[in-house]
Amino acid sequence: MTEITGNRATRLLLTLLFCFTFLLSSLAFGQSTTEGAIGGTVVDPQGNVIPGASITVKNLGSNLKSSVTADAQGYYRVGQLEPATYEVTVNATGFAPFRAEKVIVTVGSLTAVSPHLTIGTTEQVEVFRRSTARQRNLCRFRSHTERDGD
Repeated sequence: MTEITGNRATRLLLTLLFCFTFLLSSLAFGQSTTEGAIGGTVVDPQGNVIPGASITVKNLGSNLKSSVTADAQGYYRVGQLEPATYEVTVNATGFAPFRAEKVIVTVGSLTAVSPHLTIGTTEQVEVFRRSTARQRNLCRFRSHTERDGD
């Protein structure tokens, strides 16, 4: 009889443990989220993935930025973003920069942005201002005047 009572206690304990585990797991999955994400795969013109691309996501309302790097399969994901409108920029060596404006993130969803980069480079333009003949003459005049006054 004590053996039957021991089996009953064990079954009861296992049943309670199962119910408790089930209850905790359903609570964890039942939590609501207030955030979204942006993600996708960075590819070249032929559709080949571009690993190591640098991705920056900027919230257009708050100007907060998050940056990630694409993995070996060219995939990236920026999570924990508040619902808002974003700008996504992607840079990779040997490719022209990519920019997607007005990317909308909603609660609990992944907004897909899969950039197709084009081959090219960025171009930095430096502007030099030439001095005019009048400015050069003025400088010469000042230096002669200063020497004459010494």
